[in-house]
Amino acid sequence: MNVDSTRAPEGATTITPKEAWDAAFAAWEAAQVKADFAYEAYSTARDEADALLASGEDTAPAIVKLAAHAEQTGEALATAFKGLVTTPAPDFAAVLWKMTALYGEGDCGPDDEHSAAWRMEYPGAVIADLERLQSEFAEAWLDRWTKAGGSVVIGDDGKVQASYATHELSPVYRAPRSELGEQAERQDGCWNDGHYYGTMKALFEGLRAVPGGSEMVKANMRAKGLRIVAPVGTGAA
Repeated sequence: MNVDSTRAPEGATTITPKEAWDAAFAAWEAAQVKADFAYEAYSTARDEADALLASGEDTAPAIVKLAAHAEQTGEALATAFKGLVTTPAPDFAAVLWKMTALYGEGDCGPDDEHSAAWRMEYPGAVIADLERLQSEFAEAWLDRWTKAGGSVVIGDDGKVQASYATHELSPVYRAPRSELGEQAERQDGCWNDGHYYGTMKALFEGLRAVPGGSEMVKANMRAKGLRIVAPVGTGAA
């Protein structure tokens, strides 16, 4: 079972919030690459120009051109960032990203004048809430899932895959043992089978119903350095 979000049906005229967010995020990442490259080219040219100017050579026109390009890509990056932040968040992880991008320490560290401690107190509390709520959800779901016989794997493609054992191998499955005869035992078996598979399906659908639920589980596993979480009692993790 793959629990990443499902794309809209082919031919659909609208996109999901997740697709809109992914597109805005990709646009921001592309703008970031261009802006970084332009700034690096400008900075390198400035360093080289210092030596040339000292020898009497005039490189001002080239520097001005590179500076203008760096400014243009910087403005494009700011526009892409605004577009991303104003795109509706599809899940808790996206909200957390927005809060961290807007109020986190960023590249300048805790002494950044634009993120003074007194300005970070309230946003920091909201960021901590989001991190805690995501972690609590993931812990609770993984506990229920693995105790019932389910396992979770983060694949090489970064996607979360959830699976569970057949009822005979589940640590919580109750094999039918009726003293009322074979027919009653078969009836008990059918009820037990349905209860087990119904429980696992409900847990799986519950994870899918929470926006970004699989991403919360993945973040929790990665924070612990795990790629596989196996059923309780199997000795694997």
